[in-house]
Amino acid sequence: ADVDQGVKNASQLLDKLLMDILTESTTFPLDTFIPVLVAHLRLQNTLTRHFLLGWVVALLKHPGVDIISHTPKVLEGLLSMLGDSSPEIRRQADAVLTKFLRGVEGLANDKSKTSLSYALLYPVLIKTASRPKP
Repeated sequence: ADVDQGVKNASQLLDKLLMDILTESTTFPLDTFIPVLVAHLRLQNTLTRHFLLGWVVALLKHPGVDIISHTPKVLEGLLSMLGDSSPEIRRQADAVLTKFLRGVEGLANDKSKTSLSYALLYPVLIKTASRPKP
C-alpha cells in the first residue's frame, strides 16, 4: 500500500513469486497463515484488500489447501469488504464469498470431508447482519 511506484512494482513481483511457490508446493502452513490473514482482513486500505483477496483466491484454487474449514475465521473480514468504497473490492469480495459458499456446499454434500463447524458460522453471520450500514 505504498505510494512509491518502485515499491509497488517490487511488492507485486514478490507477491507473484510467493504465489508461484504456493502453487508448486505440496503443503502450505495454513494454520500459521490464517491468523495473519485474519488480522490483515480488518485493514481498510483498498490496495491491501486487493492483495489479500488475491491470496484468498490462490488458496481456494490450491488443491492441497483446505481454507474452507477456516471459513468462520475469515468470513467476517470478507463480508466487511462488501461495504468497501471501491467497486472493484466489492466485486472481488463477492466473487471470493461465492467461491467459499460453493466450497461449503461441497463439504455439506460430502459428509466424509466435513471439517467445517457450521455452529461457528452463526455468530459471525449474526454479528455482521446486525451491524449498522455505513
